[in-house]
Amino acid sequence: MSNGLGYIEFELCKLLRVTPKELGEKRRRDPDGLRFLELSMMDRWNKEYEAHKKAESKSKSGKGIKRIRRK
Repeated sequence: MSNGLGYIEFELCKLLRVTPKELGEKRRRDPDGLRFLELSMMDRWNKEYEAHKKAESKSKSGKGIKRIRRK
């Protein structure tokens, strides 16, 4: 979790346009709000990862490719 934690902190700072220190203060004032943002970001990233993995396996297996039979 330590690798993802730094990335989440970075993304939250970028999203909220605050410094890491200000982010800590926001977390102290409204822990549920920031927790909701973190969980929704992780959920979105997991869905994107699963969709990418599914598309990649589909492209490797050849499903969905239209094959033309020639006589």
